[in-house]
This record gives sequence, structure tokens and C-alpha cells, in this order.
Amino acid sequence: MKKVYQTIVDSEDGNCAQAAIASLFGKELEEVPNFVEYRERYTEKLLDYFEVQGYPNATVVGVKRHEPDLINKAIALDSGVGGFFYASIHSMTYEGGTHAVVVDSKLNVVHDPNPNQRALGLGRMQVVSMVFPNGIVIGKHGSVMKMEEVLDDI
Repeated sequence: MKKVYQTIVDSEDGNCAQAAIASLFGKELEEVPNFVEYRERYTEKLLDYFEVQGYPNATVVGVKRHEPDLINKAIALDSGVGGFFYASIHSMTYEGGTHAVVVDSKLNVVHDPNPNQRALGLGRMQVVSMVFPNGIVIGKHGSVMKMEEVLDDI
């Protein structure tokens, strides 16, 4: 993982997601779109970028909606990008906001793209959502499977 830092620190228009994704994929900041510019299409554009990078089944999962055991099972099935995952955490800089970071398989923040580094070392309790690049789906009744398995059943 290449550590890239955000150049815009702002509660509404910061580019932490751009920097976190650049870090995850070993890119320069300028090679990655500034996803916040897409506003309501943010998630769609983020997942489109994962697809371009070779992860066509990437999914966003709300971590707090699921039991820790389910998230651990999903992480074990997915393995991330080189063992790391893009995640959204509660912001340590702007109250009520979220912040994009890179986490490891235990949901510890291993890269905080904000130069203030306030999120570095935070853990599972701060993670709001994460991207499973290899298409993990968590079912209503606690099943965890890869998206390709779901599509095979249809």
C-alpha cells in the first residue's frame, strides 16, 4: 500500500476518499477521481472505479448493521486489496461527519489520508462501512457468500 494524503481537508468537499483509494491501489492522487464531486452518485462512482481496477463485484457493507462474527467471516472470504480495505469511519476532525481510510483485516485504521493523522490506529468501533472488493454479500439471516455464488443461484 502506498500512503497518499488528501490535499483538501473540508467537512463537505474533502478528498479523503480519493486519497484512500489512491493508497489502496498504489496510485498517485491525480490518477483517481475525487469521488465527493459526484455527490449523490458517490457510491456508484466509487464502485465503478473498483471495477476498472479489476474488482467488478465490489460491494459496500454497513459494518454496524451486522454482528462482528459476520463481518469477520466476510473479511476472511474477501481478503481485500492486498489484505487492506477501503472504509468509512466516524470523523475525528468534523463532528457528525465521516472520513475515508484504509483498514486491515481486523478493521484497524492503518492509513489515515488526513495529514493530522487523528484516525490512525482507530479500530472496529469507529468503522461505519467498508468495501468488499471481491463481492461479499451478507444475507438477512446471517449467510455470507461471494456475489458470484449469489448470481449462480439466480
